[in-house]
Amino acid sequence: MARSPVLSKRTAFGFQIQTVEGTEASDNVLWVPVDATVDFRKRGNRTYPRQADYVEGEHLHYSAGQWAEGSVPFILVPDATVLPDLLEWIVDRDSYNQSTLATVYKYYERGGTGVWESYIDCVVRECTIGLEKGRPVSLALSVVGRKPGVAEPTVSMATVTGPFLWKECALQISLGGEALATTLDIERTEIRINNMVDDPADGLRLVSGADGGQYPQHIYNHAAAEITGSLTRDFVSDALNSAYDSQVADDFGSTNDGELTFTLARSGVSLLIEAHRVQWDDPGPDFPGDNASRITQDAGWHALWEDTADDPTPALEYTIS
Repeated sequence: MARSPVLSKRTAFGFQIQTVEGTEASDNVLWVPVDATVDFRKRGNRTYPRQADYVEGEHLHYSAGQWAEGSVPFILVPDATVLPDLLEWIVDRDSYNQSTLATVYKYYERGGTGVWESYIDCVVRECTIGLEKGRPVSLALSVVGRKPGVAEPTVSMATVTGPFLWKECALQISLGGEALATTLDIERTEIRINNMVDDPADGLRLVSGADGGQYPQHIYNHAAAEITGSLTRDFVSDALNSAYDSQVADDFGSTNDGELTFTLARSGVSLLIEAHRVQWDDPGPDFPGDNASRITQDAGWHALWEDTADDPTPALEYTIS
């Protein structure tokens, strides 16, 4: 009998934005390359209680709720079809500050037969965008899905082009209230988006029936996204330290706020990411304790909303053109 293992080259990961909670989106699924391990899968949350029932050892089990969660290392591709839906899923909120929902698909071939796994009402819990010299731009998602879907959509990879590269990013920075300007000092940076997503277990309810209490009824966002990040720069000046000192000395003020913009562009596709009201966290630098290395400055940052009540500006915005 011919051997027919499941090969990673015959796997695919896709998603599509839903228009309604609870309704699977199976048309025009965007199948997007991944470049590391995808561990997004069903979580049965098996529980093995130990009650005093005169039995010597473990003998009971139950599921404390079922849902899907895990990491999805997407490639951030310069594709005008993929980027709008991908960024909408990650960043956009409705009028009540709830995340965009999507249906997620995993596909593989076993023995020449296609196998689909899907989950509906999936939200991006966290997202990390990484830019580092000499490397592709990375995009790591942590995703939570509410319950299984049933569709088996056609698999057709949306794009096979390579991801954005570090050298395709134009970075501008304002350290503390001055105008944005291009810098040549930064060699690495991360943008982290925490979408303040409910623990799926908190979505369980006292509901019975075939589609009852085994799955969360909803997966809510508790607040607007928390935007943080970090960067590494050459320690060529005290400008970052000065900006940090000014911010620390100005409780509740905004005069010394920083700003970061990242523009990724290739093949006629451009993605602009803007982090507003950047506050610096303890920039150092640390001394390595040797006599044969270069000192760099590692600093965390935290972006804030504009506090204009009638027209507030989110801490992070994006534009695709």
